[in-house]
Amino acid sequence: MKKYNTVWFQINQSWKCNMNCSYCHVNQSSDCMSTNTIDRIIKSATTIVDRYKPEKFYFIIGGGDPLLNLPIVFELSRKSNVISNVYKSLWTNGLSLNDENMKKITDEKIDVVLSANESSIEFILKKINLIKKYQPKTRVSITVNELNRQRLPELTESLLQEKHLIRYYLHYTAFEDPTFIDNYIKTMKQCINIISKYINNPKELNHMFEFLDLTNKSKKSPYLVGRSIFVFDPNGDVRTTLPLRDSKDIIGNVINDNKDYIDVCKNYPDRRKCLPRWSAKDIKECNNCEVRNVCQGGYPIPKYYAYGRFDVPSPYCKSYKELIPQYIELYNKVKNEFDRNNK
Repeated sequence: MKKYNTVWFQINQSWKCNMNCSYCHVNQSSDCMSTNTIDRIIKSATTIVDRYKPEKFYFIIGGGDPLLNLPIVFELSRKSNVISNVYKSLWTNGLSLNDENMKKITDEKIDVVLSANESSIEFILKKINLIKKYQPKTRVSITVNELNRQRLPELTESLLQEKHLIRYYLHYTAFEDPTFIDNYIKTMKQCINIISKYINNPKELNHMFEFLDLTNKSKKSPYLVGRSIFVFDPNGDVRTTLPLRDSKDIIGNVINDNKDYIDVCKNYPDRRKCLPRWSAKDIKECNNCEVRNVCQGGYPIPKYYAYGRFDVPSPYCKSYKELIPQYIELYNKVKNEFDRNNK
């Protein structure tokens, strides 16, 4: 039996949201996940633990905004504690975040990640500093659409000055604007220069740029999609990645079946549904590319939206070729200085 070191369950407890970001695909229906669905998700998780014995189990609580359904969040959190080595995080736009619910969330041992959506920089800083009162290690996830791109250097500097961690996530449909990629490259070069002024620990750089982990020696895709990641929707539907929300993407329903979803993905004939962490060695356009070993062809979801297939380079290939070498150079510089200072 193959061992899976890490398993991710993303739990979309509801699509209900109190914002309307231009890049979001959530339909804002108000249906909430039922107690029965939660119980079945926990049963599915324990089955995976028994069969594959992962070292870590991540419960990512999303939606919609989870703060609008905190009783459901806390029920899910408490029931997930039957899983050893479970790590819980809650992703929120922060609009409903306050001292009272922040304390309760922290007491439940749930880490909060703030999504830097289309709110003002002042709002983002206010909310992330509130989180920091309760959870010293704070992370901001920045979806880089055109609006956020334009203010990315200012937002990056503001957050790093306050010692918050950043994760940039290039939006999976931004390529539809023919001018976006060149502008994105210019902006991200500025941001990497800003980062170099503040970050002195190589661990803080890992996963900053679209989940790239420069310590990963695997020759497979570094991106968080694959056969051990599952998304559970409010109605119990099970998918293998968030953005592909349509009926063809569903691999099961946790209420109506009792499947081992890892086994389902391993044996699924349609590669689109299991999204394995493949290598770019068979993508001819990637041959002799100096960044292939880092990006392995790029994040797969934009490939589907751009080309309807995965065995091609990402539509953001140009940005990878220009930005990844600069990012690697920064990482090596930070790592060398860190190693010297900690001998």
